[in-house]
Amino acid sequence: MARILPYSTACIFDTFNSTRKLKLWQMKFQPGFEIYKSTLVLGPNNLSGLFPPSMFNISTITLSNLVGNQLTGYLPSTLGYSLLNLEFLALGINKLMGTIPNSITNASKLIGLDLSSNSFSGLIPNTYGSLRFLSELFLGFN
Repeated sequence: MARILPYSTACIFDTFNSTRKLKLWQMKFQPGFEIYKSTLVLGPNNLSGLFPPSMFNISTITLSNLVGNQLTGYLPSTLGYSLLNLEFLALGINKLMGTIPNSITNASKLIGLDLSSNSFSGLIPNTYGSLRFLSELFLGFN
């Protein structure tokens, strides 16, 4: 039987450590784990650590907000392939780096995307033009 979270917001984080900062729990979503509602809000919490690519294995999620943390690492190249229902993705004000993956355009329902205030480099994928619902795009300060 699937484990279902009964609330509209799933906040997954570890307890305060000795420096009084939150550390991001290694999100390992196993088969059978479902989020009943589709919002994941983990910011701003000053969460630190590597960005967990497994977070993007939640196909039912419509809003993901991790703004205002200290997350590091790269966005997975497969970002978007399993996020068919994603409407808002907010990863601004973190320490993410690398290039912005083209695969994000597979999240065809995307309305808002905030990747601002990170350390992304390279060109903005021209495939963003295929996101017909995208009305809010924040890529500044990279």
